Amino acid sequence: MSNPAGKLSADRLWAAWKTFPKWFDEWWGQDFWESGLLSTSAAWTNGVVYPFIVTGLFKELKCKGRFEVQVGGQSRADCILVDSSRNELAHIEHENASLSKLSRDLPKVNGTTPLLKCGVGYGWMREIEEKIPRVFKPKITEFVRENPKQEWLIITGLYPNERDHSLDRKTDWLAFRFDLNGITSLPW
Repeated sequence: MSNPAGKLSADRLWAAWKTFPKWFDEWWGQDFWESGLLSTSAAWTNGVVYPFIVTGLFKELKCKGRFEVQVGGQSRADCILVDSSRNELAHIEHENASLSKLSRDLPKVNGTTPLLKCGVGYGWMREIEEKIPRVFKPKITEFVRENPKQEWLIITGLYPNERDHSLDRKTDWLAFRFDLNGITSLPW
C-alpha cells in the first residue's frame, strides 16, 4: 500500500527530523559532542539513529514502523513508516557509510511501495555539493519520471572536515527534496 492521499510529505518528514537535537539532549541527558557515541558507525546507527526514529520520529509523525523489512531473503528497507491502518507511508534508508553507498541503494529504495522515499547518509560539504546534483539528481529524477506521485527526501549529516567523521554540531544536517518540480534544498 502506498502513501494514502499524501498524508506524509518530504517537508513534514524533514520537520520531524529537525527535532533530533532536542530529542538527543532529552534522550541522552548530555550534550551531543560529549556523548562518546560516535566511536563507531554501528554504535551511531543502533544507539542513536534507530532509537531516534522509534522514540522521536514516530512520535512526531504519529506513526509506527517496521525495521529491516525483508522480502525473499533480501533487505527491502531499513525502516518503513506505517499508519494505524498499516498503510505504508514512507521508506527510510539509513546508510552510515558514505553518500556513494547510499546512492547505490537508491534502486532498492525506489522498488518499495511507499510514495515517500527517504535516504539518510553522511559526507563532507564538498562531497555533498558534488554528489547531490551529479549522482542523486539524475537517478531520482528518472525514478520520479517513472512514477510522478513519488517524492524523495535525501538527508545528509555534514562532517566538519575530511579527517573527522563526526557531526560537529547538532544542526549539521542538510536536506534535499526531489519531486516533479525538481530538486529543492530545504532549510534547517
